[in-house]
Amino acid sequence: MAKINPDFNKEKFDRDREARSWRLWEFLNVILRFFTFRPWKAFTMRKKIIQTLDDEAPLVGLDRLATEGLVAEELLKISDLKVYPQILEMARLVCESDGEVSAEEVEFVENYINEILPASVEQSKRDEIMEFFKTIDVSTINFRNTCHAIKSNLSHSQQHQFLNEIYRLAYLHDLDAKERRLVDDIGQRIGLGATDIRTSAFSARQERGKQIGKPVVVDIPKPPQITLDEDDE
Repeated sequence: MAKINPDFNKEKFDRDREARSWRLWEFLNVILRFFTFRPWKAFTMRKKIIQTLDDEAPLVGLDRLATEGLVAEELLKISDLKVYPQILEMARLVCESDGEVSAEEVEFVENYINEILPASVEQSKRDEIMEFFKTIDVSTINFRNTCHAIKSNLSHSQQHQFLNEIYRLAYLHDLDAKERRLVDDIGQRIGLGATDIRTSAFSARQERGKQIGKPVVVDIPKPPQITLDEDDE
């Protein structure tokens, strides 16, 4: 028969056992959280997210800010000045598609540039941009590279707005099939789909029709007429 230690304290023994059990559970919990959370992976992912945001800032920065309370008009502002030469080159190419650049077209481009330029751009810089437009030699324009630069530096909403203005500019004069293909090609090369291109074209044609007092005619095919023979009657 085992002897009972006269100094044995059952309450103290239970407390010590509970403390040991608690410390063991805490240790296992820490190990479990460590391998589940993997803080080194979280740190790596954070670096990747920050790098992605930095890399895509010229493309999606303005769209991303829309979720932070900016008004829609501000999203149309193009803050990166390096894309303005390409925008103006395409505008000049469309203006000269009919052989000359009219005063109305120059005024249109100037108003468009003033709309999309941030308010912080000084008037001297605006004048410099317009002077660049007036002196562009279309024979030196690399069409593919210019469209690629616009596609790379503008968000989808800005690309759509740009094509809207290009179509409005093109409809300032009578637009023939060749000029229409030119503007369609610009839309395709800057990354817009056929639906966006047709929408921009129709909107510009409709607006121009209102300006000159000429309604837009939508061609609706007429159903074929059926003639009855005398026998059928």
